[in-house]
Amino acid sequence: FAPKPTTTPRPTTTRDPLADFCRGRPDGLYENLADKNTYFQCFQGNTYLHHCQPGLVYRDSCKCCDWP
Repeated sequence: FAPKPTTTPRPTTTRDPLADFCRGRPDGLYENLADKNTYFQCFQGNTYLHHCQPGLVYRDSCKCCDWP
């Protein structure tokens, strides 16, 4: 008897909600409501996560990292 062929199931993929953050948004900086020490930069539909320096928080009013 010939050996039975084996098949491996295809991996399932789910879209990362972070990667879709900038979909449909204009380029710019956006606060991350889940983490005040980080912020998002949207550029050409791509999402980039940036971190403020230790001890600083992102302020949407100035689009900058500032003291809490």
